[in-house]
Amino acid sequence: MSKISKAEEERALSIRREAITIDGDCAIHGKISPFNAGFFKGVQGVINVAVVTTNSCTAYFGPDNFREGVRRISAIYNAVNNHPETLKLVSTVDDIYKAKKEGKVGIVPYFQGSGAVTSGAIKVHDTSLVEVLYRLGLRMMIPTYNWRTPLGDGCIERKPSGLSKYGIKVIEEMNRVGMIVDVSHCSDPGVQDCLEVSKDPIVMSHAHSRSLTDNPRNKTDEHLKAVAEKGGVVGAAAFSPILMNQRKKTDRPTIDDFFRHMEYLINLIGIDHVAIGSDVGEGDVDVPHDMMELHARVLSPEVYLECQKETWFAKDLDRHSIIMPNITKGLVARGYSDQDIKKVLGENWIRIYKRIWKPI
Repeated sequence: MSKISKAEEERALSIRREAITIDGDCAIHGKISPFNAGFFKGVQGVINVAVVTTNSCTAYFGPDNFREGVRRISAIYNAVNNHPETLKLVSTVDDIYKAKKEGKVGIVPYFQGSGAVTSGAIKVHDTSLVEVLYRLGLRMMIPTYNWRTPLGDGCIERKPSGLSKYGIKVIEEMNRVGMIVDVSHCSDPGVQDCLEVSKDPIVMSHAHSRSLTDNPRNKTDEHLKAVAEKGGVVGAAAFSPILMNQRKKTDRPTIDDFFRHMEYLINLIGIDHVAIGSDVGEGDVDVPHDMMELHARVLSPEVYLECQKETWFAKDLDRHSIIMPNITKGLVARGYSDQDIKKVLGENWIRIYKRIWKPI
């Protein structure tokens, strides 16, 4: 990371203190353990709100997906109850402002995949569990992970289709209850269908442009622009495989590669539609990296490429304690205004939450 002046350092710190900082995909996969509670304590004052991947891809538990999803939401409740000095459950936008004022880390449960909805259904095309999960605190969900699901196809299917009829009903129900539709792992036809079906803006919480890095997890410029035109947000991620440039695929991306992608998004869709969704897996000793190893070697090798465990995240953005400080410094060094930096750090996410979340 390039050095910045002392005055720029001080300005970056001042902006961060004033801003509400939101990581739109804080990939603390799996259980919220005592170790994770310690992790959240370590990022107090750095991240104001963490949208936590509570139940990633929901592909491992088969018919137990719903039970496992609820168990993991309950683990967040337990963590918040056991560490009220550190954590605050976020269900409304007001909760975000309270977390900031109280110096706590606000936690938003988030599912990368819809298995908890489809596996628990009691009848064909049942969507009732969407509301149940929303009432339990779930505020954002990806309808399809990387592969084929009852709702539609993910981004690595060989001949991908869009949403199924069931998928369309689930999107409509998510709109009704106030749950955000995230298409980060959807196939191109699935993204298009979500754009057409959803009455609300949709988001890509952790994605970049395929024009810069040809990875199935990245999105076309046409879809990125369509998300922005619909009022949505794209979260810039630090996941190495979607930041690779034309160097060797085994090279680790740097923070400059991250900013190359982020600024491409800003120029393509406008700064009002770019936010942060780091996708950085950290905070649990075994779950994130063991699960990611399974993805990299067995389930989704076309996404992970030749990346190794030590290089899954971009240099200088591989720990949550440094992500927001380093992004803020980088934006200051690149000449962005205080107002625009605050938009990227959190205000753009808050606009989405205000527009979509509904009271229970």
